[in-house]
Amino acid sequence: MVLLAEVVVLYRKERNERQLRFFFYTLIQQNGYWLLGLQTTLILTQIAKYSVGRLRPHFLAVCQIQNLSELCVDPLRFVKSTEYICTGPPGEVREARVSFFSGHSVTITYCCIYSVLYLQARIGSRTGHWRGALCVLQSMLVGVALFICASRVTDYWHHPTDVLTGAAFGVFCATWTALVWAGLFSRNKYVKVRCELTEKSSDNMA
Repeated sequence: MVLLAEVVVLYRKERNERQLRFFFYTLIQQNGYWLLGLQTTLILTQIAKYSVGRLRPHFLAVCQIQNLSELCVDPLRFVKSTEYICTGPPGEVREARVSFFSGHSVTITYCCIYSVLYLQARIGSRTGHWRGALCVLQSMLVGVALFICASRVTDYWHHPTDVLTGAAFGVFCATWTALVWAGLFSRNKYVKVRCELTEKSSDNMA
């Protein structure tokens, strides 16, 4: 999405050596911000997963508790982890203990929302005849994020609250990265103001 947006911006400008250098510089810089935000988001997600340790919806099927019938006589009794032993594959059992919050929901929401914001900052405020295609592309990105988030619930990998929390965290991190770290909209405002000042100076000199 960064490459697509910058190609559209470059297409509307006079393609010379200076513009090409700025094009590659912007690609490296903006992808760096995106990767920094993504890495930070994933680290915080893993910390939350292993700190909370919520069981996934399919935990009992993976754990394969031998004395399950004895433990479930009273449906309202809280079962301690020392009262049962998992006989399932250790790797799958360990993975089934990290449900909160959904890593897939965080990742896809972060990527899609950041892409929507980047396209809006670089293309949305520049021209009118790209607006229709831009709205369709942004809607598709949001739709992909919603579809993947919903699939984590329907596949019984996460509880709905895991997905909602992950999606909200992904939106927050994408917005923070785009507005604060990358400064997408403020940078465009600065460039616009600078161009207006340059034009006024040229008119005064003339």
